[in-house]
Amino acid sequence: MSRQENAGGNAARNRGITEARGDYVAFLDSDDTWSPDKTARQMALLTGGGRIGAVYCGLEETDARTGAVLQVPPIQMPTPDMLGRLLVRDETAPTSAWIIARDVLRQVGGFDEDLRARQDWDLWIRVAAVTRLGAVDAPLMQLRHHDGPRTASDPTRELRSYAAIRAKNHALLAAQPLTLRLAARAAYHRRAGRVHLHYMGHRGRALGHYIVAVTCWPVAPDNWYALAGWFLPGGLRARLRKGWNRLLGRTRFGIRSH
Repeated sequence: MSRQENAGGNAARNRGITEARGDYVAFLDSDDTWSPDKTARQMALLTGGGRIGAVYCGLEETDARTGAVLQVPPIQMPTPDMLGRLLVRDETAPTSAWIIARDVLRQVGGFDEDLRARQDWDLWIRVAAVTRLGAVDAPLMQLRHHDGPRTASDPTRELRSYAAIRAKNHALLAAQPLTLRLAARAAYHRRAGRVHLHYMGHRGRALGHYIVAVTCWPVAPDNWYALAGWFLPGGLRARLRKGWNRLLGRTRFGIRSH
């Protein structure tokens, strides 16, 4: 493969997809690691005759210096309505947790390099629109935390990309039931509230977004959790979330990232 000028992580991923000669493509970001049996367990699903075109897995968040496991987030397993769920928000896993059939990647066009953030979520939506997803319910990928910078998005840029992804998938979303469209709108406002509260210090705007989220879709526990969290100190919010998810993280009452 010839040298490529630095054009960002997703340009590099797309170049890898283009140059790939195998039938499947696995991603591994520089900060992450895999468990020894990750690829074998995922390939068992991909080649098992279930017409699955992409498989993700669970993850561990670890300390890069010591290797200690910080937490194991609950994995959301695929369901028949996975496309609709992804139109609401990304319920899968980071890029390094995925293996995808090369033909599927070529069919959907790879990562959208015009998006400034959340290109992974955008890709998972397009993949789910053309193939079944599978998942291994085990933490086979290690997401390492360290003192140096990870390749991460500016939250305000992420919010703009979130809106762009919703616009890109307007036709898919419009074809979904009203309940799902309302859930998707609520998810956007919940995310907007988080950005304004945690990263921009705009408490008033954050509260407004949280109220819209609850109004749009009051049956989603996450919307109420976000609104309740607005009234709590940050440290207390984090402790309550960790304890709550230790008990209920694998149920519909678990607190997801928003």
